[in-house]
Amino acid sequence: MFSDVSKLEMLTCKIEWKLYNLKIHREFMSSGKYLSSKKFYNPKCPSVVWELRVYPNMHDPNFCLYSAPIYRHRRRVSTPISYNTIPEVSLIQMGLKDYDDTLTAKFNIYTLNIDGERVNIFCGTKSDFRHGTETSKKQIDMRASHLDGSILIMCEVEFIPYNLNVEIADEPLFVVNTLQNSIKNMFKQETLSDCVIKIGKDKINAHRCILAQNSQVFLRMFEQKGMVEAEKVNKIL
Repeated sequence: MFSDVSKLEMLTCKIEWKLYNLKIHREFMSSGKYLSSKKFYNPKCPSVVWELRVYPNMHDPNFCLYSAPIYRHRRRVSTPISYNTIPEVSLIQMGLKDYDDTLTAKFNIYTLNIDGERVNIFCGTKSDFRHGTETSKKQIDMRASHLDGSILIMCEVEFIPYNLNVEIADEPLFVVNTLQNSIKNMFKQETLSDCVIKIGKDKINAHRCILAQNSQVFLRMFEQKGMVEAEKVNKIL
C-alpha cells in the first residue's frame, strides 16, 4: 500500500505604510514620479519581494479643461489646458529574478481613515507577476487623511510558491540576521553611544558593551570598578 500526504501552504506578506505630506508631494512632484515603500516579503520565501508605489500627481482622466476649439484642415480641435490630479497606488514585484514562470498572487490594498475604518483600493485582486511586473494604478481617496496629514496604506499579498527555486529561509536565522543588521546600524549611526574613544584629534563614539564583547582589555577595564578609566565616559587612547 502506498501512502502520501499533500499539504498546501499559502504564504502571506503584509506591510503598513504611513505616508506623510502627500498633499505637498502632489504640489511639487512631477506627473509619473513615485514614492516607494520598504520592500517586504515572507521569510519562508525571500526571493518573492514586493514594493508599493505611490504616484502623488497623476492626471485624472475624468476631469480636464480644454481650450476654445480651433479648426485645422477643416477639423475641429481642442487642446487640453488644465488637468485635475489625483494620487494613485500600485504594487510591483521586485524579486523573481531567476524565475521563468509567472507567479499568481491575490492582494488587498486599502487605507485606514481617521476612525480606523477600511477604505478599499484593491480588494481581492488577482494578478500574474514576474520580475518587474507592476499592477495597474488606482486612486487613493484623500478623504482618508489623518489629522496630521498622513495617509495609512495597508497591503496584504497571498500566494502559493509553485515550482519556485528559492531557499526556504529558517525563521531563527532570519531573526538573527535582522538582529545583526540592527546592531550594525546602531553602531554606524552611533545610537545611544556611551563612551568616546580619542585617537589624536579624532573622536569615535562607541558602545561599552560592543567594546567589551570584542576586546578582553576593555572587558577587564570595565569590570574593575576601581579603575579611573572605567569610571569616566571618555576613554583616551
